[in-house]
Order: sequence, then structure tokens, then C-alpha cells
Amino acid sequence: MTTVVVVALIALLLPSVWLGAVRLRVRGPRGPVTGVEPDLYGMAWLFDGRQRVADTVITAMHADGRVAVDAEGVLRVVRPVVRHPVERELLKRCGTDWEGELRELRNVLRRGEPALGVERSLEKLGLKIPSRRMTEWRWAAGVQVAGLVVAGAVGGVLLLSRGVHWVPCVLSALVAGGVVLRVVCHPRWWTDLTDHGRDVRDHLLHTPWGERDAEVHPAGAVGVVAVWGVDHVPDEVLRGQLEKAADRWTADTSSSSSSSSSFSSSGSSCGGSDGGGGCSSHHSCSSCSSSSCSSSSCSSSSCSS
Repeated sequence: MTTVVVVALIALLLPSVWLGAVRLRVRGPRGPVTGVEPDLYGMAWLFDGRQRVADTVITAMHADGRVAVDAEGVLRVVRPVVRHPVERELLKRCGTDWEGELRELRNVLRRGEPALGVERSLEKLGLKIPSRRMTEWRWAAGVQVAGLVVAGAVGGVLLLSRGVHWVPCVLSALVAGGVVLRVVCHPRWWTDLTDHGRDVRDHLLHTPWGERDAEVHPAGAVGVVAVWGVDHVPDEVLRGQLEKAADRWTADTSSSSSSSSSFSSSGSSCGGSDGGGGCSSHHSCSSCSSSSCSSSSCSSSSCSS
């Protein structure tokens, strides 16, 4: 019986210590929330992840006339000028025709390497939990639940036995404490933000960045979209097309989730770290010619596939 009790204690205590330690590591820095402001696209990610980054990129380039979107949902490049790697990704994916379907381009932007670069910049600021740390947190929570089950089962069996009852009482108390720890330290499945990141985001809503009026927002209409979403896109045609793209992405995500078992059996995989579904293929990057692409908007390194 002693061996069984020791095993139950190890199964309960070690995972609980692991879970608590990981939870402390994902809190982020404990510095002040004032003065922490990512760039425009980092701000968009902070409020709604990669899809908001994609919507903000398209809105920003549309607002200053670098791209145009028609009622058919086709995006055309007007001026091939970029100011951020995510914008370069959009131009690169338009190909030699300098156009593409907005929905497909939005999906590509959401899953592209530049969007990962935005995430990494937030990780350096301590606002986003690194993917490896998030995975460790979820593993720790799962192992701790298994330990609770083992310890609870052992305690229940010992409680029904005719032996000394103080051991199962102690186990039961420890299991109860483990349940409390699990509730307090459970991983958040709906966001990858650190505690500091959530505090910064909430603080920003009470600064000029939280304004819904483009006239007083520090980044204008594009900044309003970055914080509040496509409902605030000033151009009616673009707003409608982005809303359609978002609705289609939501439908594709639901369809992908419902049929994930068939995808697994066929060895296929899709989606990104932001939980996006829909397995549209990436367009290949066409090479840049000197007549159609200036050095300020596209370099040979940015056009390699």
C-alpha cells in the first residue's frame, strides 16, 4: 500500500508543480503597461490575431491608393510600393498580373511568414506567449489532470478499505488542492497573449488607440480597423468584400473542423498557428522585372519562393 500511495503522490504533486511553474513563465514581464505600443500591424494582431493583420494590410494599402478592390472581389495593384514585410507579401502573391482574388490573398497573408514575424515581434515585447511555451502549458495541464485522476482513484479505493483512513483523507485534500490549481492555472485556448499582453491591450482601449473616430485616432481610419475590425472600413466596397472573406473563412474553418478525421486519415494538414482552417494553396511568387517592380517595393530576396 505504501508504494501505491507514493506513486499517487508523485503522479499528483510533480505535474502540479510543473503546471504552476509553466503558468508563472507565461505571465510575461511585470513592467508598466504604459509606453508599450507595437507598430500598426502588431496592434492589429494584439486585438484579433493574424486575420486582423491581413484586413489591416489590405485596408492600409487601399486607403493610400496602392491597391484597388472591385465589386467582384478582385484586388489589383495600382502602385507597387511597400512599407512593411506583410505588405511586400501581398504584392508578391499578386503575381505578374498584379492582381488576385481578395479572399485568397487574405488567407495567404494570414498564414504567411511575415505574419509570423509580427507574432515574433510581440513575443520580444512579452505580449505573446511563444508557441513552444503554449504547447508546454497545455501538456502540463493535461498531465496534471491525469495525475488528479490517479490520485483520486487511489484515495477512493483506500477510503473504502478497512485500514487507516488518514492517508485517503490527505490524498483527497491534495486532490482538492490540485483541482483548485488546475482551475487557476488552466491554459487559455482562445488567446496566446500573456497576462502582460492582455493588460497592455486593455490599457490601449483607454488611450487614443481605442478611439472609433478616424479623425482623432493616431493611425486614422486604418488604425480604427486594426483595433475594431472591418466593420469600420470606410470604403463600402472594400468593407463588403472583407466581410465576405471573413464569413467564408469562418465557414471553411467550421467545415475543416467537422471533417478533420478524414483529413487525418489521408495524411493532409492545413491551418496556421492562429487556428485558421481552409486549405487554399499558396500562389507561387513570380520573379520581378525591372519595369514592373522598383527596388523600394520588391527585392530579389522578397520574391524568392
